[in-house]
Amino acid sequence: MDSSERIERPTILFTFTNGWGVRNFLHTGILEKLAETFRIVAVTTVALKPALKQFGKYDNVVIHEISEEPEKLVWKIIRRAKKYVICLQHNLSTQRIKWVGSGQSRVSRILRRTIWSIAGRLAWNWEVNFLERIEKAYLSDSTPEGLKFVELAVSTSPFDYRDSQLLLSLNRLGTRTVSILPSWDNLSSKGSIQTFSDIFLVWGMWQKKELLNLYPNIDPNTVKSCGLPQFDIYQSDLGEKFSRVAFCQMFGINEDSRIVMYASSAPRWFPNEVEIVEDIVDAVEKGEFGENVFILLRCHPADNGTRFSSVLTSQFLRICDSSRASSKSLYSWIPPEDELSLLAATLRYSDVCINVASTMTLDAMANRTPVVNVAYDGEEKKEYFKSVKRFYDHHHYRFIVDTNCVSIVRDRRALIVEIKEALDGNRYYEDARNRVVSEMCYKPESGARQAIIDELTSFIGKDAGNFQRISK
Repeated sequence: MDSSERIERPTILFTFTNGWGVRNFLHTGILEKLAETFRIVAVTTVALKPALKQFGKYDNVVIHEISEEPEKLVWKIIRRAKKYVICLQHNLSTQRIKWVGSGQSRVSRILRRTIWSIAGRLAWNWEVNFLERIEKAYLSDSTPEGLKFVELAVSTSPFDYRDSQLLLSLNRLGTRTVSILPSWDNLSSKGSIQTFSDIFLVWGMWQKKELLNLYPNIDPNTVKSCGLPQFDIYQSDLGEKFSRVAFCQMFGINEDSRIVMYASSAPRWFPNEVEIVEDIVDAVEKGEFGENVFILLRCHPADNGTRFSSVLTSQFLRICDSSRASSKSLYSWIPPEDELSLLAATLRYSDVCINVASTMTLDAMANRTPVVNVAYDGEEKKEYFKSVKRFYDHHHYRFIVDTNCVSIVRDRRALIVEIKEALDGNRYYEDARNRVVSEMCYKPESGARQAIIDELTSFIGKDAGNFQRISK
């Protein structure tokens, strides 16, 4: 065989442009399993490259650094224009609340609301198609030479401009592409998605309906419900390291204690959140929930325990701090390999999960853990557009609110009552919870991890195990 040629497996390209992709596709074993059959090209950033070091042992895994040049202004404008046309056309509450709320006075907000209403009548799907055709026609070919010979390109973050541009370039070359929707709020909050992908992998039927409603040009047969690979662990044995005994020892909690878990928000979204935690600590210290109750404060990746300094001395409070160093952005955050195991253990052994309109609501329900949602701002009475109340009107969260599957509290008294009821086993909403988990978090019998692997393997070809000769 000529030295300029080699036997190669079919090649799948994966993008990793944030820590969530690392957690959901590396730590769940998806990439490692695919590497047993395919040649893998992992496209990632300089900051995230260390997360892929484990694949150095594979001859058929190539790590490629993606360009991190800022997005050119013209393409940023086009992407945002697409986003706002979609939001206006469908009157998506998430963006409407953000845009109207950015007005600095009551008069300016009334004006913005009027503009939004008028502009919504001028927003049509053909405008989105027109803008996407401009991108296809004029966006410069930015595909590096080493990425041009792949059979399939998979984006784990299709709303990221780097993923979007790479998929567009590869699509021009005839490469088949797959877009995996990473979170339930992305369609209504993160921007626009390229509609040319050959397959879209979504969490469940609710997300599939939303995708097809916002992008009617997408063929329904190309949208596959595969579930959430990061949820598979919720049905798994966590091993000795994360047994209840080991978990309680890790945080200095009595093994027979009841645990009130509070999942914090990003500080910029809820700067007064410490007051809510203070309310819970105060109730525990006064014995309002009975004896042997501990609070476990799990910090959001964008948060850390230092802002809760007023309650850190409480003997009943334990901190599960963020794994992100305070000096790093979420785009350079590399979750520890046991991040999902720790999260699963935290939810499994907690008696109630408290949060503010967070994805943790779904995580908790998938673990059959009662949920209490906080919808008040502490002592300060804030206007709607600055209050956490607005989050419960966001598009993706309305399904949770409308199905009455969680307790939503609007003052301290209600918070304490609902926590007590949950600890006593009186707040579960089983039928509503089952409906939400079924529609939003589809659980294939084989697990989401295997469902994604099967979809990609099937799409690239049933004879994927047969090697083919290609040029270097």
